[in-house]
Amino acid sequence: SSVLTPDQIQGSGRGQQIEFTASDLTPTESSVEISPQQNLDLRCLPGHLWLSGAQQVPDPLKQRDRSFRLELGWRPDPQVYLQLIREYDSQGAWQKIRWIRAYREGMKQHHIL
Repeated sequence: SSVLTPDQIQGSGRGQQIEFTASDLTPTESSVEISPQQNLDLRCLPGHLWLSGAQQVPDPLKQRDRSFRLELGWRPDPQVYLQLIREYDSQGAWQKIRWIRAYREGMKQHHIL
C-alpha cells in the first residue's frame, strides 16, 4: 500500500468532530474546519496513515511534568480526512479524545455517525 506525502495530507476542509473527556464521557458533536498547518511534523505510514503529535511525548525520566497528545490520521479517499486525537495530562492519564471527519473544500459533508 502507498505512503502519502505531507503535501497530500495538508489541505483545507470542513466537517464534524465528536469529543469526550475523562471527566465527562458524554460525547459532544460540533462542526470543525481544517486548515493547512505550518511546520507540522508528520510521520507518513503505509496505508494512507500518518502520525503527528508523537514527537511531543515527554521522556518519562526527564520531563515528568509535561502533557502531550498523540494523533493518528488517514485519508481513505483523497477528499476525506479522518483523525483520532488523544490528549494526556502530565501524569500520562488520558484527558480527551476527539474524532474528526472532514471533507476537502467543495465536497459534500456528512455527519460522522
